[in-house]
Amino acid sequence: MPFSCTGNSRLHRQVTQSAIGQLILAAISVLVLSQTASAFYSFGNGYGSKWGPDPNFGTGAVVTWGYMLDGTTADPTFEMDPWSFPGTTGVTGGSNITQLRNAIDNLHGSGAFDTAIQAAFDTWASVANITFIGPMTDLGQPFASAGATSPDIRIGAFFPEAGHSFNNVGAVGFGPPGPAGNDPLAGDIIFNLNATFDIVVGIEDITPIPAYTNDLQGLILHELGHAAIGLGHPDWDGENPDQRVMYVGQWDNPEAPYCCQTINRELHPDDIAGAVFTYGLRGDLNADGFVGLDDLDIILANWNRTVPPANSAADPTLDGFVGLADLDIVLSHWNTGIPPVVSYDTIPEPTSSIFFTAIALGLGLSRSKRK
Repeated sequence: MPFSCTGNSRLHRQVTQSAIGQLILAAISVLVLSQTASAFYSFGNGYGSKWGPDPNFGTGAVVTWGYMLDGTTADPTFEMDPWSFPGTTGVTGGSNITQLRNAIDNLHGSGAFDTAIQAAFDTWASVANITFIGPMTDLGQPFASAGATSPDIRIGAFFPEAGHSFNNVGAVGFGPPGPAGNDPLAGDIIFNLNATFDIVVGIEDITPIPAYTNDLQGLILHELGHAAIGLGHPDWDGENPDQRVMYVGQWDNPEAPYCCQTINRELHPDDIAGAVFTYGLRGDLNADGFVGLDDLDIILANWNRTVPPANSAADPTLDGFVGLADLDIVLSHWNTGIPPVVSYDTIPEPTSSIFFTAIALGLGLSRSKRK
């Protein structure tokens, strides 16, 4: 039975891994299975499990990202999936982003891979007060090893270990750090080099994704929802098809539709609401849920000033200076507000602070595989 987001049976599970590498499972998995349908799931319950110096939700962040160097290996003590047997890293050899990049570029032209990855980062940054800086040069430390925290989000690509559940997904993403910070897995994303990837050409929400194929941009957008934004997989909320980027299915509801059937590279209002809940609305400097004259006044009152520290209300770029870049953010989001959302459920922060993304367990043919 492949781990996928299609099939006749789907299991929605949430796992945590502590900073010292021990897995703490029961509380989270029981909580996720018992929650009712929601618009979005947020890790941390309003505190922690986000990027930025302020662990309180609704505050901005600057996040660095980059690609693991080719040849980067996994720490031998790392266990990717506690339900796998045996409990191992789940990967073999070293990371090889170049192989994946070349495969996509050969299909769509030079630079297509990097453009798709950047577009996914830009999509999340366009709605919430989170700024991504990258790609930064990776330091080459083993994946999941102690101290491997720079850049914040490390993107790699590995061949899966034989018999491991990693064989059956397109990618795996790990959530942001909790209040303790400095977790080596926080924000990391790894692709499965045995999976099939493409940048499917077509129309959003309409063009089907071929069977056994992962749309690269849609997949990385979903994984960044875990790794950068700190969102989990929501239950079905009644829409069919359900085009929330973070939706994968609902194992205990036979009426729930499958995910990943068509191109899905644009955020649903519920995805946006989750990002805004975590980092605040892009351009909403006074945090009233709307971008307008009051926010412009904040920019003008602090114009051409240095504003320590980061997260100053007048400095949406979080670069420590109020100027044209900050004004542009307010103007580009002018007259926008937080999208309507029926409800949200939060997953409380446990004693550990790294979140392994939820898995959907399915039977039958998989169109797109993601965690």
